[in-house]
Amino acid sequence: MLQPHAGSWNHLPRALDGERCRTRTTPRFPGLPTALVVASLLGHPFCLTAQSVTGRLSEAETGSPIQGALVLLLDAEEDVRGGVLTDEEGYFSIPTVRVGRFSLRAEKIGYRTVTSPPFLLSPGQPLEIPLETVQTPIELEGISVEGKTQCIVRPDEGLRVARVWEEARKALENQEWASKGGFLRFRVARYRKELDRDGRVVREGIREMATLMGQTPIRSLPADDLLESGYVRRHESGSYDYFGPDARVLLSDPFLDTHCFHLVEDSEDADRIGLAFEPVRDRNVPDIRGTFWLDRATATLDLLEFQYTWVPWAEAQGVARGRVDFGILPSGAWVIQRWWIRMPIMVIDHTVRRFGGDGLRVDGVLEEGEEVLNVTMLGNGRIVEAIAANHPETPPPD
Repeated sequence: MLQPHAGSWNHLPRALDGERCRTRTTPRFPGLPTALVVASLLGHPFCLTAQSVTGRLSEAETGSPIQGALVLLLDAEEDVRGGVLTDEEGYFSIPTVRVGRFSLRAEKIGYRTVTSPPFLLSPGQPLEIPLETVQTPIELEGISVEGKTQCIVRPDEGLRVARVWEEARKALENQEWASKGGFLRFRVARYRKELDRDGRVVREGIREMATLMGQTPIRSLPADDLLESGYVRRHESGSYDYFGPDARVLLSDPFLDTHCFHLVEDSEDADRIGLAFEPVRDRNVPDIRGTFWLDRATATLDLLEFQYTWVPWAEAQGVARGRVDFGILPSGAWVIQRWWIRMPIMVIDHTVRRFGGDGLRVDGVLEEGEEVLNVTMLGNGRIVEAIAANHPETPPPD
C-alpha cells in the first residue's frame, strides 16, 4: 500500500524570531520552558524602554464602544508593527519598543476601516489616540456573479472581487492577531483516520489532546517557501508531504501575486457567495486552488475549501484537498474551529495491470486534522469567557 506522508500544517509554538518550529511524521506537543511560554504570549521581547499606544474605538454618532475590532500599528512605510483587538469597552493598548512616525488602522466587519493621522512616538512617551468609525451596510447581498472573467491577480484590482476580498481579509487578519495575542487558549484534539472511497471511517488512528496559547491552531510553512517548493513534496522515505495555507500565507504578497481571483455562486446555498482562487498559468510547482465562502447577509467568512493542483498519481487527481472552518467569539475574535487535509491512499491492483494499466488505484483517503474543542478568553489574569466550539458537519470525499 502506498500511503501519503502524514504532515501538513504545523501548529507547534513558534520561535521568537518568527521561524516555525519543525515537526515530522507524528505530531507532538512537547512541554515548553516557562520563559519561552511567557515570551510567546507577549509576542515580542520587551525591554525597559517599552511603551504603548492606547486609545478607544467608538461609533461616531452614538459614542458606543466597538468590541472585537482589530487595531494595527503601522510605521511610516505602512508595515504592521503591532496589533490588538479592542475590549468590551472599545479600549486597546499596543505595546512597542520602537520610536518614529506611526499611524493606527482599525477595522471590523460591518464598519468602515479608519486610519488615524500620523503621530510621532518618542522614547518613554505614552500616547492615547481615540478613534471613531461608522457602521456600513453589508454590500455582499447585491453582488452578482457574472461568470468567470479575466485573471485578477490582485483582488483589489476588480471592484466586485475587492468588496468580497476585503471582508474575507478582515476575518483572516483578525484570526491571525487574536490567536497570537496571548489572550486565547485553545483546547484541541489532533487526529488521523482512514476513510474508504465512500467517506466511511475504516480505521481510527492517532488522537492527541493539547492546550495551545499565544498561537493559532494551524501554522503553515512560510509563504516564500511554499511559493518556491510547492504544497506537495516528496519525503525522503518515498512518501509525500501535503501542506496547507494559514492566514499569514493567504494574506501574503507571494500568494496574492501568484493567484487569480473570481466570484462563484454556491449552487446549493444562495445565501453564500464564493471568492475562488487558482494559481496563475506559469506556476510549475504543486499549488492549491480553492474558495473562500462568505455569508451574503453578514459578510462573515464561513470556511475555506481547497484542492491540490498536482498529486503524484494521475488516478488520484481531485482527491487531495483540505478545509478550514472559521467561527467568531462573542468578543469579536475570529478563530479556527476545525481543519483537515485529505490525502489519497494508493494500492497496486493486479487486475488493472493485466489490462494494460499501471496497476495503481485509489483505495481510500487518509484524513489528518484538528478540532478545537473549546476556546477560553483570558483578560487581566482571569477567564472572561469559555466557549465550546460547534463543529460543522463536513461531507465525505467525492
